[in-house]
Amino acid sequence: MPVRRSCIAALVLCIAASAKADEAVSRGSVEVRFDARRRALLISDKEAGKLLDAGFARASVGGKELSTNAPAARLDVSADQAKCELTLAIAEGFRLRVRISENGAVELTPEGKPDGPVEFHATACLGSDAMPAILKDQTEEQDVLFTTLGNAAVPGAASLFAPEKDVALSVEGASPVAWVWREGWQLTAKAPAGKTLASIRIRRHYYRDELGIKYYAPIRKRTRWQTAPMVAMTWYGIKGWEGKPAQRKEWLYPQIDWVAEHLLPYAGTLVFQLDDNYLYNDDAYMRAISDYIRSKGLLPGIWFTPFTVPPKEVGQQHPDWFLHDAGGKLLMAFGGVNWNYGKAAPPC
Repeated sequence: MPVRRSCIAALVLCIAASAKADEAVSRGSVEVRFDARRRALLISDKEAGKLLDAGFARASVGGKELSTNAPAARLDVSADQAKCELTLAIAEGFRLRVRISENGAVELTPEGKPDGPVEFHATACLGSDAMPAILKDQTEEQDVLFTTLGNAAVPGAASLFAPEKDVALSVEGASPVAWVWREGWQLTAKAPAGKTLASIRIRRHYYRDELGIKYYAPIRKRTRWQTAPMVAMTWYGIKGWEGKPAQRKEWLYPQIDWVAEHLLPYAGTLVFQLDDNYLYNDDAYMRAISDYIRSKGLLPGIWFTPFTVPPKEVGQQHPDWFLHDAGGKLLMAFGGVNWNYGKAAPPC
């Protein structure tokens, strides 16, 4: 019986230790919380919601691997609301200090005497449409465009942007940080003790407030296409620039037949694109072509030029329809023109 009582007492002590209350600090709308049950660091904002979850730090001390999220590791967590600071202490040689600065940035600094650099990992909670980003103030290469196929890492992308929320997380550290896709975006940072592991800045309404897009709204790109569509382009195939118009039934229908027979089986969904030089003012003719394309199991598509606006008078009457630089000059588009395709734009 005494042995049984001691086992029960030990069990009670174990449960009490694992059920230690969460610790949290806040400043303004930003909160940093340590979830004691999951041993996870969370960062949230009253307006933007949860931003990062499952955060943990890892280091080697005296040849032993230590992690703040290891279930068996002894971890002392303390909160100092006056300093807006959380401290996660694991062993004598390793602590992680998490502080909310006066400007609302969350700063993570490792302390102690780890054998080498300390790593920090966390999971982003900005939604499935979030994307790595290089924001306006993070590069001088304003004319460089990065594109990726799928969830690929972007070198130099220190931010993660959520278009639905118009919120960005910008992260800086003593060493370059990275956003890596592992069934969701993961933040990875690394730094030696005493250096900034990560400084996480919350940028609410990035397009609206920082870029000045007053009526910003996200473009929901994947409501129709989950992936980039497969397209049969007719411009080069039937010399779309020859003839008035070039996109005629006698030219198109044999092409539509061939594409439907030979390419559609491999594509699943395939757009047959009507290129430039089609009948602009004959709705019945264009409808007949569109119906024929659909009858073959293809999707009709049409090419147009969003970078040209004839006639010129439209631009003069509605200058607010066009993009301008900070000095009020028109931003030139494809070919350096805004209207009257093929001619230089008038001086601004």
